[in-house]
Amino acid sequence: MTKQLLFLDFETFYAERFSLKGKYALTIPEYILDERFEVIICAVAVNNGPVEVLTEPELRRFLQGLNPDETTTITHNALFDACILSWRYGFVPAYSLDTLGMARCLLAHCLKSLSLDSVAQALGEGVKGWRGCGKNFQSTAPTIRICAGAFLSAWPQRFPPLSSA
Repeated sequence: MTKQLLFLDFETFYAERFSLKGKYALTIPEYILDERFEVIICAVAVNNGPVEVLTEPELRRFLQGLNPDETTTITHNALFDACILSWRYGFVPAYSLDTLGMARCLLAHCLKSLSLDSVAQALGEGVKGWRGCGKNFQSTAPTIRICAGAFLSAWPQRFPPLSSA
């Protein structure tokens, strides 16, 4: 059993020809392992603590203060965030929970998009906050925390089976 929940969301550099989307889309490994890859900021929250928005050097110091064996990460698209943590920071948590995976299982039949915005709206929790880079960033970590909590506490009451037959 882990001692801490780490909610996090990375915001990274992208460009027209260096992105996970569009005509020149890269795979997640190609993107993260590319020399152009850069973490702009990362929103983090431990357990019910305050959200911190960290620059790359601040994040590196923050992670050094955590024991990965005692940590469960919770993200929206764990494939992306967990790969960054592992490949760029050498941080591999004991467990990883993915609100995107939860949404695929529980909401894919009724939502056109499983973005954090769409999932939060479907759960009645508002939208992902984004007010630009740096310390003005209104963090997505609280939204991920709310979505994870809603999924874990409300199922199966809010998410009944597709059919009763």
